[in-house]
Amino acid sequence: MRRIMTIMLLVGCLLGAGIPMRAQTYQPTFPAEPNSRFKVSLACEPSEAGNLTGGGWYMYGTQVYINTSARSSAYTFDYWEMDGKRYKDSRSFYYQVTDKNVRLVAHYTYHEPEPEPYNPAFPSEPVVVEPVHKIVKSPLYLVSAPSGACSFNRTSGALVEADQQVSVTAYPNQDFVFKGWYQNGSLISTSKTINYVMGASATTLTASFTYNPAFPTEPVMDEEKQEESGETVDNGQNGTLGDVNGDGVVNTADAVLLMNLYLSGDPEKQLNPKVCDVNGDGVVNTADAVAIMNNYLKQ
Repeated sequence: MRRIMTIMLLVGCLLGAGIPMRAQTYQPTFPAEPNSRFKVSLACEPSEAGNLTGGGWYMYGTQVYINTSARSSAYTFDYWEMDGKRYKDSRSFYYQVTDKNVRLVAHYTYHEPEPEPYNPAFPSEPVVVEPVHKIVKSPLYLVSAPSGACSFNRTSGALVEADQQVSVTAYPNQDFVFKGWYQNGSLISTSKTINYVMGASATTLTASFTYNPAFPTEPVMDEEKQEESGETVDNGQNGTLGDVNGDGVVNTADAVLLMNLYLSGDPEKQLNPKVCDVNGDGVVNTADAVAIMNNYLKQ
């Protein structure tokens, strides 16, 4: 009996001194158990976006420096998330360890990087050149038939951009009456001023006139009467051999005009053999254009 009382007295003394018995479990509500460690886990979203520092196991109450940095300029930091909620907006901060494990996620936004310009280290390497839209310009020839019947508001043979609309006017000289504009032998307008849309190749527009003097005593012979009488119609090609456009000079412009008229498919109506058959073979074709060009280059 005395032994039992002694044991009970000893137990009471131990409990009074705050010394736990071996069978008793330590379960404090606050603070955490002594020497307890808690895990701070770090992650990125996307996983390859950034570098992380500060993760690990720490004792309760420890101040931990958390930091993240982007791995490339293609990623921009947005915010930190903890337990599925937005936590911090700065890339770095101090976190005080509590009595539980936590997981912090750094969120990043991906931006498609701009392509870097090609800058070779050695001149022999190929150079990337951006494609340039080429502007197509072609000559617009203006011909008076007969030669000297009019003047124009623009220079014959001046270059015009493809698909550009140009205003062309024929100013009749004295005693000449305007009949119409012709292209490749076909009438396209009876107005002295036309708005012509330029194509992608050299073009010739012919202003046709009838000689109609003011005095009846002067001879009057228009194209229709000339054709009925069998005489040659004055189409601006009744002058010097090779002067196809009738401007009084034989040069490359005549060769180009002859080529264009020939390729129109009906050269007989526009090409006078007496002027255009330069090589003298009895046929007006591209060979005569070549002959004009050769003769011009020999000058």
